[in-house]
Amino acid sequence: MKVRHFRRLRRVVVRMLFASAVAATSSLTVADTIKVGMSAALTGPASALGHGVKTGIESYFASVNAAVA
Repeated sequence: MKVRHFRRLRRVVVRMLFASAVAATSSLTVADTIKVGMSAALTGPASALGHGVKTGIESYFASVNAAVA
């Protein structure tokens, strides 16, 4: 039973990735802002780890933006 649920979840994830790839390549305009998503726990028992990841990502992008500007 668990294998069946895993296979179904895997099919859903693959379809979502495919749909997002198609949507990303179908747009021919150039955006001034690039949005980046993150999946991390910001509340609950693992919130310390999630906030650390968020802080690290924000500082990395700040340094990249400073280098480009």
